[in-house]
Amino acid sequence: MTKAPVNAIQDAAVQGKVRAVERALRLLERLAGASGGMRLGELAKAERLSAATCLRLLTTMQERGFVRFDGASGGWMVGAAALHVGANVGATRKIMSIADPVARQLSAARGLPVNIGILEGRSVTFLYRATPNGAATTAPPQQPLPVNCSAIGKAILSGLPLPEVGTLLGGGRLARLTGKSLGERTSLLADIREVQRARYALDDEENTQGLRCVAVPIFNHYHRPVAAISIASTAGRLRSDDIVPCGRELITAADHIMLGIGGARP
Repeated sequence: MTKAPVNAIQDAAVQGKVRAVERALRLLERLAGASGGMRLGELAKAERLSAATCLRLLTTMQERGFVRFDGASGGWMVGAAALHVGANVGATRKIMSIADPVARQLSAARGLPVNIGILEGRSVTFLYRATPNGAATTAPPQQPLPVNCSAIGKAILSGLPLPEVGTLLGGGRLARLTGKSLGERTSLLADIREVQRARYALDDEENTQGLRCVAVPIFNHYHRPVAAISIASTAGRLRSDDIVPCGRELITAADHIMLGIGGARP
């Protein structure tokens, strides 16, 4: 009997997982459009799945809180986890809408780019950039950065309890992108404590040689850091004596944004 090549078996397994994810997402979309929930049979028929497959997908999502079963009606509904994700998306859009004029004004006044980013896992994702000429884009201006090599990342970490920071960083080695990157946890935690004192974070050529960035966290109404706003440029344009004034201006900008979203500092 001829054995299937290992790569072919692995590819089939991956394709099976992708199909399962696609089916689960379609079930979630279907439930999101049904205000009163849907019974198992209805869902299976609508998505052309067997009842067993449909139930297996639903119970898996139920374990993660993305769907829930209502015993009284016998229907499946969208769960709290999915609602939380949706709320975060809505909150991010609101932040971007309120931050846009604030960031444009600050960029024009300083003559330097202003960025807004969020934390995703151990990486910083950039959502927005305003430039001094009045242009702004919601396309990510650069690739995600390791949280410890970014002023935005350190600003967000400064708003979290230190035990939570330790859990987020995990036990692996921290990234080093330049000779100035804070690759040791003790150095990073000391820097975070300094950020808490100064209320702004500094990336001094820690992700790219010759570039500096100052950032301030943006908190939601639960006093949780949901994003950060930053000024970034070359070390020649963002000089050492500009750091403190930029930090103060970013604090004011962050306060304006938080006022608009109902956020507050801890």
